Amino acid sequence: MPDITAKRDTLSEIVENLISSNIIFDYATKYRREHAEITTPENFELTNADLEDFKKFAGNKLFDYQSESDRLLKLLDERLKSKSNSTVINSNLTSLKSEIQKIKSRDFDIHAEQIKNFLSKEIITRYYYREGVLRYTIKHDDFIEQAKTVLNDANLYKKVFSN
Repeated sequence: MPDITAKRDTLSEIVENLISSNIIFDYATKYRREHAEITTPENFELTNADLEDFKKFAGNKLFDYQSESDRLLKLLDERLKSKSNSTVINSNLTSLKSEIQKIKSRDFDIHAEQIKNFLSKEIITRYYYREGVLRYTIKHDDFIEQAKTVLNDANLYKKVFSN
């Protein structure tokens, strides 16, 4: 059992899709063309305006990702249509699709920090390459922050390393 546990975020569906569809990559390229330079990797922060611009950019690229819910609903829809032609079922499926779309439209805001992190790294790569991403990560990674906390707290350090 670890002395200190740290929660690692799993990659959200929206971020997976933004990466796999090259939206993050393409936006970082656009950002580089529009900004001759950025601050140091350690101090680089995307603004809320940058995130809104990215959201518009993704929307303009007709980004509409397929979530697990979409895939399951499509399967359910296909199976039910082959067994029944009920207007009640079709109406309920339409309502369910609408609810899933509402949830997906909030995904960007829910996962904004994760999107911001991946987008920042991709942008930094355009200016400082891998070294820049490492410098950014050292400052922004929760695991590294916890390690620094242990190293800077003599009592905690003794507790963790005395066993």
